[in-house]
Amino acid sequence: MSEAMGPLPEPTAPASTDTLRAGFRPLIRPDQRDRVPAWCDWADRALAAPGRTVLVHGDFHGDNHLWDRESWRLRLVVDWETAGTGEPEFDLRCLPGDCGIELFTATVTAYEQLSGMRVDVDRVMAWHLRTVLGDALWRAEVGVALPDHRTPAQWVDDLDARFTALGTFC
Repeated sequence: MSEAMGPLPEPTAPASTDTLRAGFRPLIRPDQRDRVPAWCDWADRALAAPGRTVLVHGDFHGDNHLWDRESWRLRLVVDWETAGTGEPEFDLRCLPGDCGIELFTATVTAYEQLSGMRVDVDRVMAWHLRTVLGDALWRAEVGVALPDHRTPAQWVDDLDARFTALGTFC
């Protein structure tokens, strides 16, 4: 980045569904414009009640963990600076996009077996929706390309595929 551009604004916590409803419409295709508000309504229902609190990593996205793809075993977790108490579903929110649905569901199964607690996949996906669309929105607003250089509309297509694969929101 050149110094003339100045520092980029920091990404914030996942955008509210009101922010997504208001800002996302111009970024997507006409055939997607009813889908995003419907997803936001669904996410509001999924997140209406407070989640439980456990010890979490706090920044558990694809750049902070290393997996063995053959055995589906977690080999390394880095960047523990934000560890603390939080909602496990919030902590798992990046996995469906970062690691794919197969590894995400394997992680959920292992978490449930090891902890004896159920993971609410709808809740994970509601946080995932807010995180993914929120990231696309803040980047579009400040003119920063998405990490994979695709469009917000393509990210909506990806979300739709993940929701379909999980049978979460169809």
